[in-house]
Amino acid sequence: METQEPYQITKKKCNKCGQAKTLAEYGKEGKAKDGHKAKCKNCFNAKQREYHAAKVTPPKPEDNGHLYILRHSDGTTPHVMEKWQLDARMAAGELADGDIVQQIAVLSERTVRARIVYELVK
Repeated sequence: METQEPYQITKKKCNKCGQAKTLAEYGKEGKAKDGHKAKCKNCFNAKQREYHAAKVTPPKPEDNGHLYILRHSDGTTPHVMEKWQLDARMAAGELADGDIVQQIAVLSERTVRARIVYELVK
């Protein structure tokens, strides 16, 4: 009985762009039958760049950690917030003409990092 050599493929069609490319243009994938990913490296990398560009990252301005107190002119409860939160309220037009903003503290970098981690996990 003669044994046949396994079929060797040299090109593959990308599932994303539909172009036939050599196997060198595909990343490795251990679970795939041919040992290569279904998308070519160009399409895979483009998708990864798009994903990472769309991720939301917390704002990190230079003055992060500066605490401000916002006292409304109508006498409602004052708010303590960081600079980026204050900037967001100002950009949204949530501050009235008579509102008072005062800087009350500067937190250490360690405290700021702990606060950012807390915000991400809650």
